[in-house]
Amino acid sequence: MTQVTQSASLSRFILLLMTTAIAATAANLYYSQPILPLIGNEFNLTDSQLGSIPAFTQFGYAFALLFISPLGDSIARRRLISILSGLLVIACSFAVFTPNLPLLLMSVFLIGVSANITQQLIPLRHHLCLLKIKGRHWAP
Repeated sequence: MTQVTQSASLSRFILLLMTTAIAATAANLYYSQPILPLIGNEFNLTDSQLGSIPAFTQFGYAFALLFISPLGDSIARRRLISILSGLLVIACSFAVFTPNLPLLLMSVFLIGVSANITQQLIPLRHHLCLLKIKGRHWAP
């Protein structure tokens, strides 16, 4: 028996928008690395303290992979992406104005957590294509 598979694709604009969001969100995990010497000078940090900044970002990302990614199955991805986007804006804004290392570590941890947006956008694309195949519309 031969099965006919239908395929649907999203508009180029939506794909470009999603691709840009994924790239920008994933890049947040690494934005601090080129400016670590400047951060170290600003806060007068040792090398081990300085190394904790990218480490906390990765810890946040690992935390999100373990505890937030599965939420995409029980919470609407659109809502989860909105929450993570808001968290990302707040965490990045807080990181800019933080006065000391502990607050900076907290903010980069939250930046790592919010980078989970990429793990939500990829399945959302698949879901949107399935809706398109079924003839349903998704309201943004």
